[in-house]
Amino acid sequence: MNAQSEKNNVRTLDYYKSFVNNNILLIVGSILIYAKGIILLPIIIKNAGIAFYGRYVLVVISISLIVGIFSCGIGFKCKRFLPSAEEMAERRKLFYPPLIMQLLSIAMISVVALIFNQFIKTIILNNQFDYSITLIISILFLSVVYNMATDYFRYTHRATVFTVATTSEPYLMILFVVVGVFLWRLNTLNFFLFSYVLSLLCVTIPLFALIIKEIGFKYVRIRLKDIADDVRLGFPLVLSYIVDF
Repeated sequence: MNAQSEKNNVRTLDYYKSFVNNNILLIVGSILIYAKGIILLPIIIKNAGIAFYGRYVLVVISISLIVGIFSCGIGFKCKRFLPSAEEMAERRKLFYPPLIMQLLSIAMISVVALIFNQFIKTIILNNQFDYSITLIISILFLSVVYNMATDYFRYTHRATVFTVATTSEPYLMILFVVVGVFLWRLNTLNFFLFSYVLSLLCVTIPLFALIIKEIGFKYVRIRLKDIADDVRLGFPLVLSYIVDF
C-alpha cells in the first residue's frame, strides 16, 4: 500500500509540475506575442508613417475577422475532444474534417474577393489601399492551416511546441520586415503582407509535417451531420468573437 501510495504521489506531483510549467510557457508566449505590436509600431511609423500603419492594421484585423467569422464555429469539437483522444485514428478524424471545411469556406470567400476585387479597391476603399489580392488570399489559407496546426499541439498537451510556434511566427515577420525596410527600403503594404506570408509558411510547414508524421495523411470521411453539430456548438462562440472585436 505504501509503495502504491508513493507512486500515486509521484504521479500527482509530476502532473502538477507539468501543469505549472505548461501554464508558465503559455503566459510567457502570450506576453511575447502582444509585445510584437510594441516592436513593430515604431519601425512602421518611422519608415512609412502613421497613415500606412493604420492601413496595415486595418488589413490584418480584417483578415483575422474573416478567418474567425467564416469558420462558422467549425473546429469546436476538435478542440473539445482532442485532449482525451489517445488513438491516432481518432485524432485524425477530429483534425482533418474541420480543416478541410474551413479551407473550402475560405476558397469560396476568395472567389468572391477575386470577382469583386476591383470594385472593393475603387468604390469601397476609394483607391486608398494598394494591396495584392493574391497575398491576402494566401494569408487567409495559411492562417486557417496555422490556426488548426497550433491548436492541434495546444489541445494534445504539447505546450512547448505550441508556444514556440505561436511566438516564432510574429517575430519571424518582424525579422523579415526589419531586413526589408532597413536594407532595401521596402516599406509598402504588399511587402508587409509578403513578410506575413513568409512567417506563416516558415512555421506552418514544419508544424503540419509533424502532424502528418504523427496521424498520417489519409482520407477521412466528412459527415455533414458532424459538421452541422460542430457549427451548432461553435457558432455562438463566433458571435462572441465578433463582439470582442
